[in-house]
Amino acid sequence: MEFNFQWIAGSISTGGCELGEAFLVAQLIEDPEENRAPSSAAWQREWEHMAKRKEAMALQSDLKGHTVSAREAYLIASNYYRAALISMLPYEKGHEDKRNDKFFEVAAKYKACFREMAKRMVTPIEFFDVKIALEDGNGFAPVPMPCYFIRPDDSDTPRPTLMMVGGGETFMEELFVYIAPFALRRGYNFLTFDLPGQGVLPTHGLHFRKDTETQIGAVLDEAFARFPQIDPEKLVAFGMSNGGYFVPRAAAEANKSRIRALAVSNAVTDNYKMFREMPFAPREGETPEQTRARIAAWEPFRHDVTAAVAYRWGTDIPGQVQATEGFVFDPSKIPCPCLALVSSGELSGEAERQQYDFMKRLPNHRMNKMIISDSEMGASSHCLAENRSYLAQVLFDWFDEVLADEGD
Repeated sequence: MEFNFQWIAGSISTGGCELGEAFLVAQLIEDPEENRAPSSAAWQREWEHMAKRKEAMALQSDLKGHTVSAREAYLIASNYYRAALISMLPYEKGHEDKRNDKFFEVAAKYKACFREMAKRMVTPIEFFDVKIALEDGNGFAPVPMPCYFIRPDDSDTPRPTLMMVGGGETFMEELFVYIAPFALRRGYNFLTFDLPGQGVLPTHGLHFRKDTETQIGAVLDEAFARFPQIDPEKLVAFGMSNGGYFVPRAAAEANKSRIRALAVSNAVTDNYKMFREMPFAPREGETPEQTRARIAAWEPFRHDVTAAVAYRWGTDIPGQVQATEGFVFDPSKIPCPCLALVSSGELSGEAERQQYDFMKRLPNHRMNKMIISDSEMGASSHCLAENRSYLAQVLFDWFDEVLADEGD
């Protein structure tokens, strides 16, 4: 819970949170029973209440014609609705066949507030959908992948573009408050989307897939055809969390990758090996029943957040390990320079091994780089989420240098 609070508070620098509001929510998430961790229900209730207050403020400003105030409040309201969803499941706990209407209600509010914010941007965000073919050859997925694109101004000048892909529990809307304002201020367009397994796509039966080159390739085909403002020679990509598998996998397996430079935080070259070290993985000598009993004893919030991620893999908590088998990529096939931006707090075990394996196997390029975040800058947690300005400075300075380099 502390980590997720830190993640939300990290969006202060991108306009997604106010510190005083976040502290008030934390204060109100009271311990329901003595000596027990705060419940998932308390977390969900207080973030939703704060989201409703911010949404009401946005509506009030909007009615009076205060566009900037409305835009800023809608963005924060959206992010707070997202916070409420973190530990929420689309089905009733213990009843996987029963729909949890609250999940869909909050998710709809989350997306609606984001779209209201998007309409009030100086350069409005443009939403579009991309159909993806099913790997079994039986037509297209039942629901298209949602995407959005935004420019730093209303000119049609072709510009560098950051394509960002999230991780194992992200929605495309939250990637805006992760990094988009930093990209726009530096003159980059911003492009992002939900892959199968992300956003609400799992509720339509679309879970994570190995062949991310197929989905990302389809998005880029549509984006290049739709937006002449994307400079085809200056597309850069950033994969956050398990996006450290999705993006480099796409670059490695595409027949012709259009990605000029690629960054990850962190690289995930082999999901199965990574997930075997997770707390939910079966321990040596442990029966399946013992594994489930151990997980069932976790504090509720930890259990529910983990179950929400497992749902995106199309399985239950211990089933995630097996579900990730075969989710691998070969770094030696990536045709562009790469940056591994590694959190200093995650350098241990299999996670550490995969960062060095990633760098070792990349094709030799003088611009390849691994940067370990500075813990003294308060940037040591997962994906440096608690210090976005530090992340952006390191990331975009490297992208700028690669795009300016004429030597390769």
